[in-house]
Amino acid sequence: KYLDGMMACVSKIDEKSDFYKREAPGVFEKFIAREKSLKRKKPVLSRLFQIYISSNLLKAEKVLMTFNKAYKNDKKTIEAMLARVLDHPEVKSNERKFLSYVKRINQGEFKVSRKVANKIKLNALSVQFKDVEKNNTKGSQLKALRGYYQIFNDKISSRDAKKNAAYNMAVLYQKIGYADKFYYWANVALNL
Repeated sequence: KYLDGMMACVSKIDEKSDFYKREAPGVFEKFIAREKSLKRKKPVLSRLFQIYISSNLLKAEKVLMTFNKAYKNDKKTIEAMLARVLDHPEVKSNERKFLSYVKRINQGEFKVSRKVANKIKLNALSVQFKDVEKNNTKGSQLKALRGYYQIFNDKISSRDAKKNAAYNMAVLYQKIGYADKFYYWANVALNL
């Protein structure tokens, strides 16, 4: 009962105030831990995520995971939370972390619409290939080949990324006159 009263009090406080940002997470976490009704927990998890995404990425990710397990079929909310996490500066600046989320989405850990999944895949491809493409256009073909090879062998790389890397290696090998390696990588790209 006392938690219901605390929740009522917290709901009356301005969400932008420092007091709310400092005190509400504790109240919300206690409520979530004790409340048995998934229906009553859902909006509280969303509000807790909103607080943490701007102050504590790790805690926001934990809330996302909790929400994802409990409300697997609520694609819209999961997509919105994922978008906020993927847009977070800590994730954007950490290629490995960003690509690990992409891999988890590709493996079905998070249910998202095809449209969103495709956008995220395209984003991942551009993240992976950004530096390598710079080397390729600058004429540093050896560095570009190394980069494409790393992308191809990376466990996090999607099938599309591997195919794109293999194709680009074939093109580069053809440019520098290695017909055997051109043929090999062209076949790899075609067979992925």
